[in-house]
Amino acid sequence: MHNYNSNLSKNILYWYDNNKRRLPWRFISSKKKLEFYTLVSEFMLQQTQIKTVLPYFLRFVKRFPSIKKLARANIRSILKKWEGLGYYSRAKNLHLASKIICKNYSERIPKKIDDLKLLPGVGDYTASIIMAVVNNKPYIAFDGNVKRVLKRFFALNIDDSSKNLKLLKHKSKVFLSKNRHGDLAQALMELGALVCKPTNPKCNKCPLQKFCSFKKSNISFTKKIKKNNKLIYVALCNLRKNKVLVTNKNPSGFLNGMLTVPMIELKNFKKINRKNNYEVLKKELSHNISNSNLKIKIAILKKNINLPNHFWIDKNKIKKYPIPVLTKKIFKAINLS
Repeated sequence: MHNYNSNLSKNILYWYDNNKRRLPWRFISSKKKLEFYTLVSEFMLQQTQIKTVLPYFLRFVKRFPSIKKLARANIRSILKKWEGLGYYSRAKNLHLASKIICKNYSERIPKKIDDLKLLPGVGDYTASIIMAVVNNKPYIAFDGNVKRVLKRFFALNIDDSSKNLKLLKHKSKVFLSKNRHGDLAQALMELGALVCKPTNPKCNKCPLQKFCSFKKSNISFTKKIKKNNKLIYVALCNLRKNKVLVTNKNPSGFLNGMLTVPMIELKNFKKINRKNNYEVLKKELSHNISNSNLKIKIAILKKNINLPNHFWIDKNKIKKYPIPVLTKKIFKAINLS
């Protein structure tokens, strides 16, 4: 038996019903489609904002309208539709998860959270939101928005350690509704995204303001600024007429499994270029990956060489491959796109 506060759940659900964003995975009448749309959207929303995800999601489900078609698709076609969204391991995990769901669960989302957590790419957060939305079970998904709402509500100036997360989970039970578990889980996330923002929260528009301890506390809850690593890499561009040498096993470790040119750190490039086999262009690119700010120098090889795990592709066939944004920038810099 959960110790919930009916006033809290009623207030936040009333607010949610009147303020929620019209997202394509929220307004589904078919249970089977709701399961599939929730699975796809939650994979896409890992480390990516809703406004970025929306156009990708719509194109993706148009191309793969069911979990069965996704499971049967080849990974290149899936990555092509994911192209530009980044964090490509999510697409690969989604593909593997869809295969498992089709094989072991008759194309339906598992009903037990432990079974969900066994799927590739599904952690505690994703499993919790799926349990709430798809299976209508009393779970709250703890993304950054929900953690912020709860920390402010209870005036807890704490970090995200496992011990503190356990405390938040225990306290969050007062929010649970009697039956609308999926809506409640989404309402808390929506509240954090639209009202209880990291800076300048709109407390006067919050449905929880009468119960919240945030204004009464002296805690500032300032947002911690993440430090970005500044890295300098060299893109090794080996050209032969209308062809370019590419790899999906980059020595830098970036974008493994995706098509790109070889890239190495500047200090290592200086070692391999002692004979001046490469000409470094004046063009320099900037690119952000995760918490790293990359500066990419462009180096053109003066002679043809063959490298392990590399292959030549024709300029006219480049568009057939799933190509990440960084590779597109490099190709543009060397006039290949």
